[in-house]
Amino acid sequence: MSFKDSKNTSALETSIQQRSGDLFKQRLLKNFQITDRLLAALMIFQWVGGIIVALLVSPKVWYGQISQVHIHVWAALFLGGLITFYPVFLAFIQPGKTWTRHAIAIGQVLMSALLIHLSGGRIETHFHIFGSLAFLAFYQDWPVLVSATIVVAADHWVRGIYWPQSVYGVLTASPWRWVEHAGWVIFEDIVLVVSCLQNIKQMKDIALQTARLEATNQIVEAKINERTGQLSKANEDLKKEMSEKKRMENALLQSEKMAAVGQLAGGVAHEINNPLGIILGFAQSVTKKLEPNNPFELPLKSIEREALRCKNLVQDLLTFSRMNKSERESTNLNDTIETSLSLILAETKIKNVELFKEFSPNLPNAPANKNQIQQVIVNLTNNAMDAMPNGGKLTVRTKKSLLNNKAAVQIQIQDTGEGIPKNIQTKIFEPFFTTKEVGKGTGLGLSLVYEIIQKHEGRITVESEIGKGTSFYIDLPADPAS
Repeated sequence: MSFKDSKNTSALETSIQQRSGDLFKQRLLKNFQITDRLLAALMIFQWVGGIIVALLVSPKVWYGQISQVHIHVWAALFLGGLITFYPVFLAFIQPGKTWTRHAIAIGQVLMSALLIHLSGGRIETHFHIFGSLAFLAFYQDWPVLVSATIVVAADHWVRGIYWPQSVYGVLTASPWRWVEHAGWVIFEDIVLVVSCLQNIKQMKDIALQTARLEATNQIVEAKINERTGQLSKANEDLKKEMSEKKRMENALLQSEKMAAVGQLAGGVAHEINNPLGIILGFAQSVTKKLEPNNPFELPLKSIEREALRCKNLVQDLLTFSRMNKSERESTNLNDTIETSLSLILAETKIKNVELFKEFSPNLPNAPANKNQIQQVIVNLTNNAMDAMPNGGKLTVRTKKSLLNNKAAVQIQIQDTGEGIPKNIQTKIFEPFFTTKEVGKGTGLGLSLVYEIIQKHEGRITVESEIGKGTSFYIDLPADPAS
């Protein structure tokens, strides 16, 4: 056992001993209080019983032709009341106190003395003393027996000298007879004291066992709490690990989709682009040569419009196919975003959108491709304006942030538009996914944004609620040199 373990064990044992002492004192005090009230009730009962005995044995005395109440009745009534009142009073206002116990002990044996007197010193009544001592032993406090024994011995000695008939039932008695009675009382005391000491030892043992059990329960509970905390932490770590794994799987899946789009673009873009150029050029040249109100004008313009749409789609595909780790440089994103927003300024006025810019003045630079970042900003702000057909508020802000516990720069684009339903928020970055009407979107805009941010080793997330707008958050690694 190490010194630290030995020290902890010693401290625990000291704590158990202190708790054991407290439990023992509490139990003993409780026992004192219960016994106080029990013996108080007994004394009241004895007082009433003494009055009844006096009335039955010698209720009246005659002096010639005059009849009077016997003095025994008055003794039982008033002397018994005097003996009873003070101990009972203490038992109810100060239960458990040392003086209360001794007052009840003295009062109890004085009541025995009164009953012996009322019975004319009958030997049977002397057994009331032994019964009183047995009741007093309920306290488990042997000094109480000493107080009672001293009073019994003194009573027998004094009355044996001056009024032997009231205690022994005879007119004369040996002056040493009180020693015989005291001897029997002391004999009982010895038995009762041994019993009290044994009971006290048992109470201490029970208190010690209880204290040890409480300490064991506390140790077990502490270990359970500690283990629960460990399991909770492990569970949280597992959740974080699973969340990170899921994020990585989603990122890998997205990258695979992007790669598939890139392969598709590389395979078909050149095959489609040339025929589209011929179709578009033919349609435009023929349209220019037509006379006004020519019936072929509308079909040819439709061909031209759809050919242009296909060409834009092919151009987006080519953007995917050509995307790589383009050159990046330390870039002031505030300036880059400012330039990007100037491109949509006219559009905001047409669509009645209020543009708010909240740029952090001490924003660190980020290693980025300016053109691609501009493409991201223009794409997201255009989408935000499309989500506010009746006008609204568009806020673009920048601030410092953390990305993978490293310094980063965050771009926030927030609108007050219609919002994105929860069930499609995980799909918006997938290629060819769009909620716009046919002919108004290719479904590649947000995919391009996602791919650009990934190439910049950044992160893009979205928060949205129907009717309460949408917020995009872009975190890009900060330039360590800035």
